[in-house]
Amino acid sequence: MRTTGDEIRDLVLSATDVTFSIEDVLETFKRLRGLGITNTEVLREVALNIDTISDAAGVGAGDIAKYAHVFKVLGIDLENLEDAFPALQYVISSTGFELTDFFRLLEQWTPLLQDMGVSFDETAILMGDTS
Repeated sequence: MRTTGDEIRDLVLSATDVTFSIEDVLETFKRLRGLGITNTEVLREVALNIDTISDAAGVGAGDIAKYAHVFKVLGIDLENLEDAFPALQYVISSTGFELTDFFRLLEQWTPLLQDMGVSFDETAILMGDTS
């Protein structure tokens, strides 16, 4: 991401809102860049989708951003993160899991889930069926 200080400031401010603090925006950008997202517009859009998820879950965006790698490993293209919204809504509404607990479990089980060929959506359904 070759951008000037003014462009970075404008990018951060364009993503910031009442529920998405500058600190959370910066943390989210940092984590997404670590996953290879360097296009500034894509970075902003993915960060805003993470903020949407965090708002629905009632947690900070930084709490969700630290698990962004789980989406990627389980086959969710971060540029199309909105594809995961139905499964996440199911987890929030149909299980006893807090979303951050769900992500912690996924992080621990990712190697096993990959070996089994279980998708993100299937994992959400399994969690709902067992809770």
